[in-house]
Formats: sequence, C-alpha cells, structure tokens
Amino acid sequence: MAQSVFRFLWLSFLISSIGDWLYKLALPVVILQKTGSAYHAATAFGVSFVPWIVFSLLGGVIADDYVKKYVLIVGHFLASGLALLLLGVLWQRQLSYPLLYGAIFLLSSVDPLTHPSFQSVIPELVTANQLVAANATIQTIENCISVVGPLLGGAIITLIGGYTGLMVDVGSFLIAAILLCWLPNEHHTNPKPAGVFAELRVGFTYTLKKQVILSGSLMFFLLTLL
Repeated sequence: MAQSVFRFLWLSFLISSIGDWLYKLALPVVILQKTGSAYHAATAFGVSFVPWIVFSLLGGVIADDYVKKYVLIVGHFLASGLALLLLGVLWQRQLSYPLLYGAIFLLSSVDPLTHPSFQSVIPELVTANQLVAANATIQTIENCISVVGPLLGGAIITLIGGYTGLMVDVGSFLIAAILLCWLPNEHHTNPKPAGVFAELRVGFTYTLKKQVILSGSLMFFLLTLL
C-alpha cells in the first residue's frame, strides 16, 4: 500500500519537473522574441531565484503547521493559475515589465513554499526500511531531469515554440495536483501554531546554533546568489 501511494508522489514530481524545465527554457526564449532584449531575458530568469532566498524558511513553517498533502495540492493548482497569468502577461501586445517580473516572482515563490512539505511527506508515505529507496527514487528523477532536461527541453521548445511550452507547463502543474489527490489524508496532530514570525525566529535561532545546518544554509544561499 505504501509503495502504491508513493508512486503518485514520484509521478507527480516527475511530471511537474518536466514542466518546470520547459518553463525555464521557454520563458527566456519568449521574452527574447517579444522584446529582442537579452538583458530582460536574463533578468527574468534571475528573478525566479529570488523567492528561494526570501521564502525558504517560511516554507518550513508551513510544512510544520499545515497538512502537507493539501499544501502540495494547493501549491500546484496555484502554480498552474500563476503560470496562466504569466502567459496572459506575455500575450499582451505591449509588454509591461513590472507585471512580467511580478508574475515570474509569484510563480517562482510557490516552489520554496511547498518544497519542504514535499520533502517531509515522504517518510509519511513509506515504511522506515523503504525510506532510502524512496529518497533514491526522487533523487534519481531529479538528477536525470537535470542532465536530460536542457537537451530534451530545448529540442521540444524548438519544435513546439515557447508559448506552447509554457502552456505545457500549466498542464503539468494541473496533472501533478490531480495525482497528489490520491495521497492518503494525513492525521495532523501538531499543536496550534505559535505564529509565523515566532516560528521563523525559533528556526533562525536554531540554525545559528547548529554549525552543520548553518554551513549548509550559507552554501545554499551563496549558490542561489551565483
């Protein structure tokens, strides 16, 4: 039963990851075609990394305080709507850069807010002796997509075009959200949240005291900036 349920999670992750790579490749292409400006194409790509710096801690608080299944489902549906909003902005005859960067920022904010819930829901779906295999499956998908994604995604974007690639991204989020509906309902027994800012303060203080976590956080922060 646990293995069967876990299939819905990794299949959802695979589909959304493919859509995410199409988005990463299609967006600069569409902006470059629309504006003829390599600066705006590069800037739009850079804006998508800012939410990881801003919202990563908040994503951890959300994973602790709310039912992870629903966080993931709502996140994917929200990402689908925001991707559609971004398409609407790009379809405008006169492109508005504030709207463009705002839509990109909002869409990119979904992943750091939901990723901690994704990571922490895995132990709830598999038994302890299956946890290593489950994590290895997710990591294998992520590594394969990272290697094959640019080549395959670039070929697909060349064949179907940037706008169609973004539409596929919208559909990938919807399909991923529907697959997540088959995850079991979590029995949420956490105590009443103390407040977002209070929990952020606790998490920040804990991170400063743990050298391993602090080093990893700083490395991730610097890699995101680069």
